[in-house]
Amino acid sequence: MAYLEALIIALITGGVSSLGTIAALKTDINWIKRVQQDQEQRIRKLEMPNERTQVQRPPTKRPT
Repeated sequence: MAYLEALIIALITGGVSSLGTIAALKTDINWIKRVQQDQEQRIRKLEMPNERTQVQRPPTKRPT
């Protein structure tokens, strides 16, 4: 009887541990996705030409 009780407790403990691990992994994956999207937005923002930072210079005349 003690063996059966130990087996049941081990199964329940393993199941609860598995559920906790799955929940933690889902949370981590969602966090990684959010960070990745944020990084992609920052990269796109940096790659876009910004009119305020670009200096419009007249073409230079070279002596002929």
